[in-house]
Amino acid sequence: MPFASPAELLVLGVAAGSEMSAIVAMYVLRINIGAMRTKFITWRRLVSCFLMFSLSFSLNAEELSENKQICKSVSRLACETSRSLGRGINMGAMLDAQREGLWGLRLDPAFVPVVAGKFSNVRIPVRWSNHAAPTADATLDDFFAKRVDTVIDSFLERGMYVVLDMHNYSQLFGDPVLPNEFEVDPDVVEARFLNMWRQIALRYKDRSPKLIFELLNEPHGRLNGDPWNKLLAKALKVVRESNPNRLVLIGPSDWNAVRDLPKLVLPADRNLIVTIHNYDPFFFTHQGIKYLPMKMPTGVGCCDAAQKALIVDS
Repeated sequence: MPFASPAELLVLGVAAGSEMSAIVAMYVLRINIGAMRTKFITWRRLVSCFLMFSLSFSLNAEELSENKQICKSVSRLACETSRSLGRGINMGAMLDAQREGLWGLRLDPAFVPVVAGKFSNVRIPVRWSNHAAPTADATLDDFFAKRVDTVIDSFLERGMYVVLDMHNYSQLFGDPVLPNEFEVDPDVVEARFLNMWRQIALRYKDRSPKLIFELLNEPHGRLNGDPWNKLLAKALKVVRESNPNRLVLIGPSDWNAVRDLPKLVLPADRNLIVTIHNYDPFFFTHQGIKYLPMKMPTGVGCCDAAQKALIVDS
């Protein structure tokens, strides 16, 4: 292929209470459009890319039986949704840039029918932190929020599951801020996170149950381990003020790594779905990437038996 094509493979599981009830419910392929070279992003390229990366994994009868028992621990909505999400796409490098278009991509309305025709769920990463007041109240920029409204509604209207994700809040992790990302007083960083969710949850409280909130993409750095457990509990409580039954997606720390699942402590809530991020086989998902210290190959295919084993065993 003539362009870089990283993919984000998520393993979705269902969880409730303080212990993990399940790790694997289904595999979902998410193609990260934002990682492709911008000049190749046309609707025809998107169609061909979607088709080329359509992977499928089947659960055998024994695994399905186990999943039925797992679902006793969660709500019917969480159980049925986790089984129905199907293939998904991550619309990255658009609304999660410091400003839309800065990374060479905008969420073009032409993408919507293409995505809806090939996928059943779509993830919308949003850098809310750069579109909110720098003070603790974090009042959202209404112009930007209406832009997000339009994107969400365009996919919901086509019957898709939509995951709305809080993305790239650099200071929350202790990361340095990027160019064109404004810095705030460290004392208000976490308060802003909670108040952004308070506003987001209230704004979308009447949307379809197919809208799923993802509290935070890939918590890491200063949030690793217990700090993330404490913060996610606060954030979930904020969401539940206006959305008592909405599905919420939560992942472990250390970039949503499977190795941190044992550290993840979930509140007693029956409407949660757990997500992990799996980037294996690494040379396939990161082919052509420029920011890594090693030179990444291109033209890597997927998925032979060895690559599938990497995905499952990781």
